[in-house]
Amino acid sequence: MRSVLKTLLFACVALFTFSGCNYHILNEEIDMEVIYIDAKRSGWQVYGKEGDEGCYQFQEFYFPEISSDVMLSGAVLVYMIDESGRDNILPLVLPYDDGRESVIETIRYDYEEDYLTLLIEASDFMAYLPKRDIRFKVCILN
Repeated sequence: MRSVLKTLLFACVALFTFSGCNYHILNEEIDMEVIYIDAKRSGWQVYGKEGDEGCYQFQEFYFPEISSDVMLSGAVLVYMIDESGRDNILPLVLPYDDGRESVIETIRYDYEEDYLTLLIEASDFMAYLPKRDIRFKVCILN
């Protein structure tokens, strides 16, 4: 019995030793810039036709901080700051009552060099104007 346990223990150690993941550290130092932006209630634009699949609202922001270096080896993280001051990482899925039915609203983002776009998409593909300006925290890691 003891030799069976030793054999199993040796097999487990060998398995974890020789089948581990390999990774390469690109940069040991992380430089992070945090920028707060306000998506104004009146600034949302509608893409597509309300009620048709693919309709959503968006706001685009010029972000020179999102450089080609960030695109190549960095990252962009965006948080929506709720009314209580808590950071909620995007994408964020929220229930919404439009007065007729329950709707699921997804708040997400997209970015490319020099630009960040915030998007709100409802499950019924209608454009519900937010009731207030929304504050976002943008973290750019380089």
